[in-house]
Amino acid sequence: MIASKRVFAKNRAMKNHVGPLGLILALVLLPLPLWSQETTGISSNAAWMWFHRGGLVMYPILILSVIGFGITMERFSVLKAKKLMPGPFLDQVRSFWGQGDFTKLKTLCSQANNPVAKILTQTLGHPGLNPENMELVIERNGQHQAQFLKKNLRILGAIAAISPMLGLLGTVLGMIKAFNVVTGGNPDLVSRNIAEALITTAAGLVVGILALIAYHYFRAKIEAIALEMESFIIELFNSRIPNIDNPRS
Repeated sequence: MIASKRVFAKNRAMKNHVGPLGLILALVLLPLPLWSQETTGISSNAAWMWFHRGGLVMYPILILSVIGFGITMERFSVLKAKKLMPGPFLDQVRSFWGQGDFTKLKTLCSQANNPVAKILTQTLGHPGLNPENMELVIERNGQHQAQFLKKNLRILGAIAAISPMLGLLGTVLGMIKAFNVVTGGNPDLVSRNIAEALITTAAGLVVGILALIAYHYFRAKIEAIALEMESFIIELFNSRIPNIDNPRS
């Protein structure tokens, strides 16, 4: 008997953490494009003025924020349970498995385009299929599929690391400019340079923090999905160990 209870326990625990984290992420990210003069008290012209005052470093920070937002929305769209584990497909798998019709099951999995179908195909085609090594085979195939679900997450992690560094670079450049003009006795110019330093710091931190939240959220979500897929397949093998040479056995 394959030890599925451990997988189910991990899966439930992961779901309990992913749900609240997803809500927090949605509350933080989704209002960003909706900011307006009514909600912030800053008009678009004033916002552009502040962006311009941040200096040239604000442009790469802006580019990183757009890329990060695009990856976040793309992963939100892809990492949906209904897409990765469609109910009708799972029902058909259970039906064919219960009937012992592994020929139809293989055909179904070859025609489907979801991670569960790929894990089943790889597992059923694994040589030396037996209860002793089945859990390891399923886990390995599940981890392999999880790697595909992590697409672009490295970029998101890089954005989380680079954005604060760019903000720090802007801070240093702004402070250098401020010190260079201190001796000139122009307080307006000094304050402008200090403002540049503070604006870039804030912008870099905001982009970096949001990217870091998204990065860890999606990693947790992918792990939860992978565990759910593994637990579903392990449940099937707990009910019947297929005989590939005699599909109806």
